Amino acid sequence: MAQGEGKVAVVTGASQGIGKAAAQALLKEGYRVAFAGRRVEMLEAAIAEAGVPKDQAIAVALRGDLSINAISPNTPPLPTFSTLRPVTESFTEPSSTTYIT
Repeated sequence: MAQGEGKVAVVTGASQGIGKAAAQALLKEGYRVAFAGRRVEMLEAAIAEAGVPKDQAIAVALRGDLSINAISPNTPPLPTFSTLRPVTESFTEPSSTTYIT
């Protein structure tokens, strides 16, 4: 049994750089991974590059400005564990894209 078998990881910034490398490494360890980020095309490319079965990864597109400068009383809340939890509980449509606004 692989270390991550039966577990789900959510990795932000998974379209490039360290986030992408971390997400792909978790896939290799047997985790099901939600690749989260702003650019859906890059997330989907990172998943395709990993070459894993379609039920092992999903792209989660985070819309809007997530920078510290965007946080104000009028700004919708940033994604939290509770908003991402449904993604981790089931991959109902493998290799689909989920949008969190």
